[in-house]
Amino acid sequence: MNISSKTGVLFVIIITVFVYNVNACVIDQPTAVIISTPDTPQVGETVTFDGTASFDPDDGDVTRYEWTFPPEAYYISGANTAYAKCKFSPADNVYGYIVKLRVYDSEGYFDEETETILVSEASDLWYVKTTGDDDNDGQSWSNAFRTIQVAIDSAIDQDTVYVDEGTYYENINFRGKNIIVRSINPDDSDIVANTIIDAGGVGTAVSYRGSESVGCKLKGFTIRGGGDSTNGLFAHWEFENDYTDSAGDNNGTASGSPSFEDTDVAVGSYSLDLDGGNDYVQITDYKGILGSNPRTCTAGIWVHEDQ
Repeated sequence: MNISSKTGVLFVIIITVFVYNVNACVIDQPTAVIISTPDTPQVGETVTFDGTASFDPDDGDVTRYEWTFPPEAYYISGANTAYAKCKFSPADNVYGYIVKLRVYDSEGYFDEETETILVSEASDLWYVKTTGDDDNDGQSWSNAFRTIQVAIDSAIDQDTVYVDEGTYYENINFRGKNIIVRSINPDDSDIVANTIIDAGGVGTAVSYRGSESVGCKLKGFTIRGGGDSTNGLFAHWEFENDYTDSAGDNNGTASGSPSFEDTDVAVGSYSLDLDGGNDYVQITDYKGILGSNPRTCTAGIWVHEDQ
């Protein structure tokens, strides 16, 4: 009886120690919490995500926030802060778009939470003006965007973007969308002269993905400020005493009897003299610009005329 009693006491002690050690190994990881507004945005409307309700049960702090957005999100900011925002296009009010937040505590433990955002359709008209705000929804002049690119990113095929007079310092890309981007009156020369897309000397002012169709139009703008780089050009011929393509390998060959003439613009500067009859420069083995849809291409010629 004495031995049994002692054994029983020993058994209880062992069990008690075992339970104590298990409790000591429990990890209190942080908890991620997302609050989004508005609840059901439309295309082009800015959605704000608030992660400040996230917490650490150990009375510690959440030390890091990481937001993950789907490919349909654009105008993204705050991806590594407690507050983030973005817009979504196109509409999806059936499955929605999933946004994920991961939070970390000071010990490196983390937790994740997701939020599904259902996005409704907007109208097919978008508005841009220099006094607008890209946080707006772009659906009226009073709630216009500030940049043309945000309007393009919001639009879907067959939409129209109206752009008020002013200078827009940006590089725009149609991203394969068959939309119309136009000034308020493309037939008014004064409005066209005063509705300006200026690349500020960096990159290409206007570019296309190459999959756009004839339904994609840019109407009634003055385009300026493209960079000096020839990247993206099919060819660039300076005609400085030869037909070499400085943008690639598409060198030209002369037909007829064009000639190079010295100019008074600079030492070693030449102009190409074409007789207007059978003189021309040809690019052999040219296969056309990549893409399956018809498109309009533009060639620019700078002419210096002696006074």
